[in-house]
Amino acid sequence: MYDRSLLLELLLEVEEAIRRIERRFATINHADDLCPATKASTG
Repeated sequence: MYDRSLLLELLLEVEEAIRRIERRFATINHADDLCPATKASTG
C-alpha cells in the first residue's frame, strides 16, 4: 500500500496536469483552431 504522503503528491500532480490540459484547450472552439496554419492560408 502507498504511503499517504506519496499518494497525496501523486494526486496533486494529476490535478495540476488536468489544469494544464484545461488551459491548453480553453481556446479551442472549432476544428480550425487545431491547425492555425491551414486557417491562415484559407482566409
